[in-house]
Amino acid sequence: MKKAISYYMPRKAMDWDEVHYIGNPTKSAAVNSMIKATGLHDLQGSGKKSAARRAFEWEEFIMVLLATRQLFTAKVMSTLLAVMSLQWQVIGHIDDMMNLATGTVLKHEPYPFVLNIKMCWSKNIQSEQQSATQILFAAMDPVVCPILHLGIFIETVVGNTNQNISGLLNKIFSSIFFKPVLEGGLLGTPSIRKGAATFANCRGITRD
Repeated sequence: MKKAISYYMPRKAMDWDEVHYIGNPTKSAAVNSMIKATGLHDLQGSGKKSAARRAFEWEEFIMVLLATRQLFTAKVMSTLLAVMSLQWQVIGHIDDMMNLATGTVLKHEPYPFVLNIKMCWSKNIQSEQQSATQILFAAMDPVVCPILHLGIFIETVVGNTNQNISGLLNKIFSSIFFKPVLEGGLLGTPSIRKGAATFANCRGITRD
């Protein structure tokens, strides 16, 4: 809320002057003290319950992919499998996946079993130099192979693919095909990115 209000302040770059009442009031000591106290309550468990999504365990991710095949029509299934398997491999945000243009998925000349993919839209990309071409590898397991799922999606899904991925995942979580490996913690689309990052880190891959 502070950021939303601050956006419309004509002097948003200016600190708040307690004496003359000019500047950006969202930068006042009173506001920042309240936010700090609220954060402390959240940390101690006496504030609002956390809405953060925990990471998927590998077994949970596999369950979600398998459940997708049981619960949805061919078009929805193809879309969801392509989105989730690609999001896992590139460790991206769900918004990155939904804004990915299929024209940025290109053939990799030296090796026909991989693809080039270029993220032109991402929360973490601020300039063209940061939009590097990545190599997308196939997987030996067809359940998780992003190239297989992406190929099926491009070849079969026609028209609007603006699916509510979060809603589809919630349907899977409440189905008989899914059983959480860990008790507690909320699951959602961020769980895929967090799960992939944790999976890689536990196998010695650096943060970079």
